[in-house]
Amino acid sequence: MSGLVLLLASVLVKGATIVIVPLMVLLRRYSFEYQMKWIAVSLFGVFLLSPLREEMYPWYAVWWLATLAFVPIQKSSFAHGASFWLSFGLMARYVPWIATREYGGSGPVIRSLVTLIPVLVYIVVFVFLQRKKKK
Repeated sequence: MSGLVLLLASVLVKGATIVIVPLMVLLRRYSFEYQMKWIAVSLFGVFLLSPLREEMYPWYAVWWLATLAFVPIQKSSFAHGASFWLSFGLMARYVPWIATREYGGSGPVIRSLVTLIPVLVYIVVFVFLQRKKKK
């Protein structure tokens, strides 16, 4: 009974539990790393849907970043690199507001660019280096 109370408290504190618990039940036969990989992917999907409700707030990335930390790097070096640069871009979202002290005007476009450009540059460099390795 106390486990259910703690589970309910977890849902009330952070909604990520609603995604994590069913996945852990469905994937219980698989390895811990496999579970964490799919939980991270699912929470990343929820994170990408967050702008439908409000805005892409940087602290929502904690959900999938915390689970991605349990996935071995050699199995997902691209995901770890992209998550690093996305984290950097998410933190840089504050720079336009600090510079202008307003959220309106060109702020939303600049915040989106500041978030996406580091990830896009990483993807281009990653693909370039992968092609260079093959030669």
